[in-house]
Amino acid sequence: MRTHQAVIAVLINLAMAGTLVGLLVRGRAGQYLAFVAYLCAFLTCETMVVVAPKRFYTPEFWMAKQALYDILRTTVALEMAWRVVRSFPGALRTARWLALALLGGATLLLASGPHRAPYNVVFTWQPRVVACTAMLFTLTALLVAWYHLPIRAFHRAIMGGFAIYSAFFATLLSLLQRWSWKYRVVLSAIDTLVFLAVALWWMRTAWTVQEEVMPQIDDLAPRPATEGVPEPKGAAA
Repeated sequence: MRTHQAVIAVLINLAMAGTLVGLLVRGRAGQYLAFVAYLCAFLTCETMVVVAPKRFYTPEFWMAKQALYDILRTTVALEMAWRVVRSFPGALRTARWLALALLGGATLLLASGPHRAPYNVVFTWQPRVVACTAMLFTLTALLVAWYHLPIRAFHRAIMGGFAIYSAFFATLLSLLQRWSWKYRVVLSAIDTLVFLAVALWWMRTAWTVQEEVMPQIDDLAPRPATEGVPEPKGAAA
């Protein structure tokens, strides 16, 4: 690992740690359980790479941790969709079937992924996984727009951050495959800088004091038909 790579990796870890601490301090960690699990896994794996690069800065470890990240990102996408639409029965029915279809495809794709495969398999396997995860986040965004659903600021940050980074990551993989490995250092630097920007966005939003209040199911329950209707004269007699 080169010096500039180690510096950027440390900065990303600090931003991700700041995001996790921000969620805990603001009392929001329970609202984003899958994302908290993703943050913990990311910090653990990336710290191992920074602390012991000779042992963990390898194609094999990269493939292993990337598979873990893919599974956790898919879980984050499903949790975000559920939390956004759970108070709205119509949106929930639509989301349930669409999410099941996408989840089934994503699960089959992850299960059929290569185990102990050559590193260059990332060009055919990883873009498909990224596409499945991006579709889940897109599904949630479409439901929010179609049903005009309320959504918290950090929900938007999570979905927007993953969507932006997934697009850059898939594009860089395509360029790397087309331009060969001699551009690996430059493209890797672009990849880490983009993710650093996303991590800083997450950290800033996690520490934000003001946040939209999402309605609960009880708040949306229809009121009784007689509530607020004046009682006829003589009814109490």
